[in-house]
Amino acid sequence: MSDTEKIPKKKIKTYKKHLSRTQLKILAIFKCHNRLMAGEIVRKTGLSKTSVSKILDRFQNLNLILPEGKGNSTVQGGKKPTIFVLNPSYGYSIVISIKRLERTIIAMVDFQGKVIYFNELSLAEDSAYEEVVRVLAREVQDILEKKQISPEQICGIAIGCDGIIDSKEGVILNPTNRNWQESLPIKHDLVQALDFQTKILIDSTYRLSGYAELLNEKNLKGNILVLTWDDTTVFGGCMLSEKLFIDGHTDIVGEFPHIIIDATSPIVCTCGRRGCIGSILSKEAVFEYISRAWRNFPHSPITEKYLTDTLKALDIFREGNNGDAFAQDLLDHIIDYYAVLIHNVLSLHSAQKVILQGMFVESGDYFISNLKQKFHEFNQFNIHKEVDIFYSSNLEDASDHYLNNKFIYGAALYVSDQYVKNLPQ
Repeated sequence: MSDTEKIPKKKIKTYKKHLSRTQLKILAIFKCHNRLMAGEIVRKTGLSKTSVSKILDRFQNLNLILPEGKGNSTVQGGKKPTIFVLNPSYGYSIVISIKRLERTIIAMVDFQGKVIYFNELSLAEDSAYEEVVRVLAREVQDILEKKQISPEQICGIAIGCDGIIDSKEGVILNPTNRNWQESLPIKHDLVQALDFQTKILIDSTYRLSGYAELLNEKNLKGNILVLTWDDTTVFGGCMLSEKLFIDGHTDIVGEFPHIIIDATSPIVCTCGRRGCIGSILSKEAVFEYISRAWRNFPHSPITEKYLTDTLKALDIFREGNNGDAFAQDLLDHIIDYYAVLIHNVLSLHSAQKVILQGMFVESGDYFISNLKQKFHEFNQFNIHKEVDIFYSSNLEDASDHYLNNKFIYGAALYVSDQYVKNLPQ
């Protein structure tokens, strides 16, 4: 063979390693509805019948979906379409919340999103970190034995924590539990405590609760800001974009409550700094505001409940809806800070929707209508175009049960989403 002759290149057929974005999109729609027919997927995605049929065949080969009977034929007659459902036993997610040790939540969720195991542990608030890790590992093992599920069937474990979290490394950098030291490698320690290997995800409890909003098909597109508030007026949240968390450059999460609003504030946050919005809106800070202002409103039901030590956070919102002047003064104070927070976050990451979760849902009309008004006062140059601010829905109430459900469903969805992204195409 002469030097000038070219050796023909061998044709190598390549395959994508993971499910395509289109396949993941259809799987996301299944997660929202569970039962679908091919025609419904065609209408929702705009794909051709042939493309949808190929994807459904692929999903069946992977055992992700199963046929479940036949639907109704069209008015023109013809073959009845097959109804497909997610395979509930394809894989299971284990989710754990240690936001409050005295009410540690552990649950198992099947691939359809059904909670098949739930337990609430009462751990002492002064429990040592090492003991908590041992308890969690033992509980995971017990669940597998009780449900007769092998470790190979587990898609992963998600643990929701409070404080500042390094989600990439799985480290609690700054725990809210003052008995614990900083920089706790909980992911590494739980791996060591378990006798099997599985993917472990560590994140903020509030971020994982926010992820549950992706169980609503309307929220699968565009950027979404989710804020979650519980009955202690502690809050957190997340930014979502196309089924992904928008993270900071360092993968540190839990930043929203630690955005500094007033560096001269006398209030010291749990992170050690002054003027974080989370500390300014904490229960302690709100009650301190009440202690300075109640004399101006001697006949308010807020004053009465404050002086008798029976005041709850939701009382402020409810009395504000009833027109009480003191309650509305307090709410205006709170609304100012939330409007600033939303404006600042959306200035960095534009979003079309702001969803308020948790106890926000019971806050009523006064809070959300005035929050919208205050937010749009910052929007003089129409920087945030057509931003919709609204309360979350799709679960039954705004109690602690509601918050637990949001966390469980959001965390389980996040685990299964991370798992299927690595499936072969």
